[in-house]
Amino acid sequence: MKISLFLILLVSFCAHALEVDLPRGKSGQIIKREGYSLRYNSECKIPHWVSYVIAKQSLTGNISRTNDFREDREIRGVQAGLEDYRRSGFNRGHMARAGLYTTSRKLKSETFILSNIVPQDPYMNQNGAWRKAEDFEEESIEKYGEAQIISGPLLDANMQRIGANEVCVPNYLFKVIFRGGSKPQGIAFIIPNFRTSESYRSYAVSIDEVEKLTGLDFLSALPDQVENQIESRFDFSQW
Repeated sequence: MKISLFLILLVSFCAHALEVDLPRGKSGQIIKREGYSLRYNSECKIPHWVSYVIAKQSLTGNISRTNDFREDREIRGVQAGLEDYRRSGFNRGHMARAGLYTTSRKLKSETFILSNIVPQDPYMNQNGAWRKAEDFEEESIEKYGEAQIISGPLLDANMQRIGANEVCVPNYLFKVIFRGGSKPQGIAFIIPNFRTSESYRSYAVSIDEVEKLTGLDFLSALPDQVENQIESRFDFSQW
């Protein structure tokens, strides 16, 4: 019986646990922390992207929110400050969600560093489609044991800016979710950063679509055939 090259590549890849596969594209300082990595956009004072691999075990603790929002000591040059967000009308929205880091106070605290934060519509952050997509992300980790997530802003010329440091307010945010295992799957979301009543599911897209809009290259460590298969489609029935 012949086995296709695609299946050989797939089995070979899935035999290993997920490793952080950082997106390619964009320029800017890369910061690697124990819990996540990011590429910083010094012009907008927000991340281009934040990438993290979360295992189910990370969700089993009881560490509460630290709420210690602060500037990033590793950033070179001007960056966002707490005053930029104060009375702006926007939440300090996490890209790497604090709620996923429940077993380590250090890891949870690091999600409150402002380089992991973007100005976010309060409703979408707390109750809307973005929050529901975060819940889906967490449910996927619990169900499949592990996932890689990449979150970030979609930037355009019509963005609002806030504060003395002119922090960019993205009109849309993206989230890419990839799981390995015997049946690897990918799915992505492009979600408005303004109040809507639509379900998060209505904002689901292929990973390819996010790549087209951002200029980023995700999952580049995968064999090309596997990467193309995963990025070109999404299917909620597989989640």
